[in-house]
Amino acid sequence: MRAAVRWAFMPTRRQFNSLLLGTFAAGRHTFAAPASTMIGGVNLGLESYSLMPLRGDGIEDRWIRVMRQLGFSECDVYEPLLQPPELGAKMQAARIAHDRAATDAAVAELNQWRSTLSVSSFRQMREKFAAAGIRLPIFAGTTLTPASTDADLEHACALTQALGADTLSVTTGKSVVKRLLPLIDRYNLVLGVQGRPSATATDPDAITHPADYEEAISYSPRCAIEIDIGDATGAGFDILPFVRRNHARIERIELKDRKRDNTSMPWGQGDTPLKEVLLYVRDNHLPIRCYIDCDYAPATEQRVASIEECRTYLRSVLGA
Repeated sequence: MRAAVRWAFMPTRRQFNSLLLGTFAAGRHTFAAPASTMIGGVNLGLESYSLMPLRGDGIEDRWIRVMRQLGFSECDVYEPLLQPPELGAKMQAARIAHDRAATDAAVAELNQWRSTLSVSSFRQMREKFAAAGIRLPIFAGTTLTPASTDADLEHACALTQALGADTLSVTTGKSVVKRLLPLIDRYNLVLGVQGRPSATATDPDAITHPADYEEAISYSPRCAIEIDIGDATGAGFDILPFVRRNHARIERIELKDRKRDNTSMPWGQGDTPLKEVLLYVRDNHLPIRCYIDCDYAPATEQRVASIEECRTYLRSVLGA
């Protein structure tokens, strides 16, 4: 039995938004969406993980082309899209094998690669996407672990700021979240606590269960939940009550449909309460970013068509 979280400060949705809007009053950030991203009263964007089949040389041009083709004006920057494919493959293989030594080695290689990314190159990326009418409010997918150095953590924050993003999204554990907090303050950012939903995880540092997310956001008003409701369903979360209970501190919902056995499905065919979550966000006028996260059609041509199917489903639910 997990102990109940003791909240030092639990802001309401209004207080949380006021904090963000006050923090970003210089005009670089806003928490609410520009009108162009709103569909049926929901702030819609694309989780760029969906574009992983497109990665490789020239990814930024293909990325922008698909965004414009599908009519999206907002997405995150998912770092593995930019990583050398061979480094990402090493990390994936190590995680699947649950090989700690291989994972640490892959993390070290990725941290070394990330250190070669310049702040100026991320500013140029921001300008390129902005010229195409695309906002990049979140930097996600950075491989930060307890083995990451303080310099690794700070560079991830500097890159986030260079994108003009307001949020650094991490899947890391509680210890790294705590290490990031002074940097998040210094760089004037929000820390998106994404975690890795799991029904079987036992690592006390991992953010995998509902109580872990609630504990992590208690560390600072700058911490916000980012939850993949498909992954959460596959991990056994009762996700709708979780969203209702924590909506004041949810910065982003990643929309995906999965079976209880964690199989990704075309939207409407899985066990994830997609419709109920979307209607809850709409009917309560919540400024939560809702990003399409499509992973059920791996081939490039199929993936783009499947993203459009997800968008069509979303419009049908919202009556837009």
